[in-house]
Amino acid sequence: MANKIQLRRGTKAQLATLGVLAQGEPGYCTDTNELFIGNGTGSNTQVITGDAVITASPNTIIKRDASGRAQVAAPVAAGDIARKADVDSVASAAAAAQTTANAALSRAGGTMSGEINFSDDGEGVTFNGGGRIYKKSGAGLVLKRHAGDTNPEVESYDGSNRWEIWHYGMTATLMPISKGDNGYTQMPNGLLIAWGTAVLGVSATSNIIFPIAFATGCTPQVLLTPMGDLNAKVLDTINRTGFSVQNISTSLLRVRWMAIGWWI
Repeated sequence: MANKIQLRRGTKAQLATLGVLAQGEPGYCTDTNELFIGNGTGSNTQVITGDAVITASPNTIIKRDASGRAQVAAPVAAGDIARKADVDSVASAAAAAQTTANAALSRAGGTMSGEINFSDDGEGVTFNGGGRIYKKSGAGLVLKRHAGDTNPEVESYDGSNRWEIWHYGMTATLMPISKGDNGYTQMPNGLLIAWGTAVLGVSATSNIIFPIAFATGCTPQVLLTPMGDLNAKVLDTINRTGFSVQNISTSLLRVRWMAIGWWI
């Protein structure tokens, strides 16, 4: 007949009453299915935590159910196991945020309203109904939109020498132009080009008025055509509003002129 080996056993309460097991001595708890090994001093070492379970029970071995699933408690530390409920909650929050963003952002042909603020040590970007849009830290250019202005503009850091923005799809508001035999165009960088025609009387001096005045302090450059025609000459009376031209021939003379300067 084979020899039977039995371990010291009893309820967990009885093990606690027994105290510390001898070094290497096993002790089995019949009510909790836990196994302890003694070390002779201190406290017993638990080596089996009892029956494995599929529920989120503390101090038990995880057991998978018939479908291969198991449960854990809600995660707290960064390295804890994430549950399906936790993942679903994050996914739901992300979907809600995307829905809010989609509602706020403009679609093709739509318009975005409200404010967008990007903070960068006080020199960030602000889109709103007026005031500064973007300012580069230190000396440099400022992209801004003044309250009440229709269009944004670029200006130097100290607020002077402003130019409106040049961009694709420039509108007549940003780049005014007057078409015709006598007209002009204003460039976003401040350049102004004006042109026109005139019929000069016989041996007469005619005053030509620009269709738009150049900036204060600007004396535009004036060109006459046809080039090389010595019967007409521009006199030294060019100013921001016009110039004088003299016909030194004995017949009427038709000329074309162009003036280049700045408007801001």
